[in-house]
Amino acid sequence: MGCDKRQRRAASGGLIPAMTLEIAHYLDDPEDVVRFLRALPSHVRGEELSALFELLVRGDHHSALWPVLHLDDLDGVCMATLTRALPAFHTIYLFEGAKWALCRNTMLPPTTHVYAWLDDAYRVSDNVCNWARNVVALSIETPEFLKDPTLLGRALSACTNLRALTLQWQNVDQMLLDQTLAVVVSTRPELASLHLKAENTPLLEDATSLVRWLRLPNATTFKLTRLDLVGPAAATLATALLASPTLTKIKLEHAPCLARLLLDPALPPLPRQLHKLTLRYRGLSASVPAIAAKVASSRLTNLALSAFVPCNFMVIVAALPHVHAMAKVKLTGADLVAFPILPQLRRLALHKCVLSKAAVIDLATLLTSSTRLEALDLSESLLPDAHARHLLLAVPRWCSQRGPFRLLRLCHTALSDESAAVLAIALATARNTSAVWIDVSGNVLSAASCRGLLTALSATTQMTLMLYNAGPSIEDLVTHAQTHGVGSVRALTFTSPPPEANPWTTLNL
Repeated sequence: MGCDKRQRRAASGGLIPAMTLEIAHYLDDPEDVVRFLRALPSHVRGEELSALFELLVRGDHHSALWPVLHLDDLDGVCMATLTRALPAFHTIYLFEGAKWALCRNTMLPPTTHVYAWLDDAYRVSDNVCNWARNVVALSIETPEFLKDPTLLGRALSACTNLRALTLQWQNVDQMLLDQTLAVVVSTRPELASLHLKAENTPLLEDATSLVRWLRLPNATTFKLTRLDLVGPAAATLATALLASPTLTKIKLEHAPCLARLLLDPALPPLPRQLHKLTLRYRGLSASVPAIAAKVASSRLTNLALSAFVPCNFMVIVAALPHVHAMAKVKLTGADLVAFPILPQLRRLALHKCVLSKAAVIDLATLLTSSTRLEALDLSESLLPDAHARHLLLAVPRWCSQRGPFRLLRLCHTALSDESAAVLAIALATARNTSAVWIDVSGNVLSAASCRGLLTALSATTQMTLMLYNAGPSIEDLVTHAQTHGVGSVRALTFTSPPPEANPWTTLNL
């Protein structure tokens, strides 16, 4: 008995049991974490996980607490309990306006990762001093701060584990950029990700400082937003990007000169280790054939292309089956008359696209045939009733496929009440084996259609339905949901009844 008491005291004091904490970090759903922690004896949970349990069991701040702690969205949370629970969090988002006393008065274990978005010159080196070693990603947007490379160097020196840096200027010129990058290279040569943003869209004429950073051994991610180069400088940087042996991600937004040179057929193909490519700029339609050629010979896993006006992307889409590792595709402003079956695809987003009936039928076929597709997002792509019907009738079979989750986003697609009725049937007949999220926000639906969707949701399990800006009042829908045992997590987000409360559903084994 005495030995047992000593073991309990040893377990409850000191560090959190490593295995218990690791299991909790594998659970993304706060309710799953609550169930897991409730099943553990208090002496196994320890002080930190007991405090986490106390926070989560209240249920009013789930989205701000787990799996990522958002320190700017915790009004009403007991700060003493939160302080005790801090070591239990794997990831913390720290925004301007957060509770700085936590940063100044507490220490975090080395396993906690902090992502910080700051717009005050002294936050990093002063207010975040105790958490500086935990900062793995830092975004700084203060113009005054970025005009003082010495102060920037002080902040970067404090963040000894920094791996990703975002710098944003309102106005930047060649001299300021070169001075800033010199500080970055000298203080954090191990940096893996660099994102440079400007609001004044400068045209730079010297790429030397950018190329110097690209040649660092750990440089894997390079992003430019509203920073472009002209003449020989653009050619120099494009060549350096294509020659890099370490880059795995390139993102160019509003940098048309550099993007066009990156796609130049006279330059080498995309690096073999490059997995993610994002291009967004006016005039992208003129680069479609060049993009298709580069993509077809690549080993990309993620591709995101955004045109500002609808243009024909079919030559790019036709190249996708040749890229066997392609798992995520996002096209914005595409005019599509067909879409290939991509068995390896995990996520597909077609935003503001013009979809023919044949293309929608292809997407429905993809839903019913794919065992890997987790998410389909057609936000702002109009779906007439005939198109929507083909797609929605494929939803039950898609949801029945085994996988981690399913997400269908049909926001602002002009879904009609007739299409909502088809969706209600799809919900009621789906027999999903994992969590399903369906978002139809932004479609003007009648109160009767919304009530029909909620009634159908009452016959489901593990489903979440989002109806933001759908038309009817929140109070009416919440009342109808409660009548049918449907949960309301927050405004106009509804969930299936608990399995034990729903006699119409059974567990699919």
